[in-house]
Amino acid sequence: SHPNPAKDETNISFLTTDQEQVSLKIYSILGHLLEEMKNEKYKSGHHQIPVDLSSFPPGTYFYTLKVGNHKTTDKLIITK
Repeated sequence: SHPNPAKDETNISFLTTDQEQVSLKIYSILGHLLEEMKNEKYKSGHHQIPVDLSSFPPGTYFYTLKVGNHKTTDKLIITK
C-alpha cells in the first residue's frame, strides 16, 4: 500500500492476469476482521483500490488482498 504509514487514505495496487475475483479485508492487530473493502471481479490489468482510513483510529492493522488463488497479507500503519 502507498502511502504507508497513512493518514486518511491509502491505495492498494495489484495486477490481474485474467478476469479474477479480488477481495480486500482489513484486520485489527489481534486478527479481528474490521471491514471487507472489496469482493468483486476485475478484468486483467493493473488496478488500484483507494482505501478510506478516516474512520480508523491510529494504530497498526493488517490487510489481506486475495487475487484469484493468490493471497497476500501486509501491515498497514495509520497515523493522525
